[in-house]
Amino acid sequence: MKNFEKSEIQIPLPRPLVHLANFLEKNGFIIYLVGGVPRDFVLNEVLHTEYPLKDFDLEVHFKNGHSHKIFPEILQSYSSDLKIKEMKYSVYRVKVHNVDCEFSLARYEKHIENNHSHSNFEIEIISDHDIQKSLLRRDFTANSILYRVSESRFRDPYDGINHIQNRILLSHNPNFEKDWLRFFRLIRFSVTKNLNPHFHLINEVNSIVFESINPFQFLEEFRKSKYKSEFCTLAVKLLNGNNTIDTYYIYFLKFYSKIQFDQENYGVLNCLLSQQVKNFPKGINYKKSLDKFYKKLAAVEFNYDHFIKKYNPDKNDMTKLGVFISYQNEVSKIISD
Repeated sequence: MKNFEKSEIQIPLPRPLVHLANFLEKNGFIIYLVGGVPRDFVLNEVLHTEYPLKDFDLEVHFKNGHSHKIFPEILQSYSSDLKIKEMKYSVYRVKVHNVDCEFSLARYEKHIENNHSHSNFEIEIISDHDIQKSLLRRDFTANSILYRVSESRFRDPYDGINHIQNRILLSHNPNFEKDWLRFFRLIRFSVTKNLNPHFHLINEVNSIVFESINPFQFLEEFRKSKYKSEFCTLAVKLLNGNNTIDTYYIYFLKFYSKIQFDQENYGVLNCLLSQQVKNFPKGINYKKSLDKFYKKLAAVEFNYDHFIKKYNPDKNDMTKLGVFISYQNEVSKIISD
């Protein structure tokens, strides 16, 4: 297997991104790519397939004597045309020559006790180039691989490259079970990246508290997974024994696990969930596909009256979570918009 850390390896990055990263390096910062691009580049090497290089997440560390407080000023000084949006947790979304990227100042996340939401932490900016500490907040070792743009070199303190090469999905995060969203990311990466959850991760599932699920974030993970039936089937399997998740979500997952999605099914459902017709695949008749999709839903065993009586969801819950059978008027409105 290739040793990614021992040699210089060129990831074919957009030139504007490389120029910006090199500019920041010359001005007192250390810039690493992290997350999707390094992970998928390694996967590409392992599987001999092609992944589109996108999702440019960058982590910013500081050279001796430099303060994180001057980062926004230095960033803006690169070009007056640079589009910058400051987000929560010292994150900066940047558009440079049509390349979208996200710079995060290296940080440590301290868990807030008895808070089971996705934002259950306080942050501490790390100023001493401690990559092990800054990467502790990330969900999986596969997403904790760093690539220093100016040197074309990987750094992998949590052995994520080895785990990818051995098809293992493993977490090094000591608070993994304290964020419900990580469970659904586990499911998505398992089915879309063909990684097998380590038994340590599976054992942690029953410790996750799902009482603060955000329906929008749940649906985003569902939508991002191309293999939706497999996503739902694996989620139901691993959730067996966890009593903190609302039974509605179990119903939703079981329902969609029975539907085999082809291109049309996937396009219709994705379009309905996003409520944007423009997302529908080109070359497919939307209304005809919608009718076919409803017939396929109807073919799945579905006792609607029993469902309403037992789970009593309100209309907002129903539309948010994609059970559109009784809301033809909502769908018609989407089509006409």
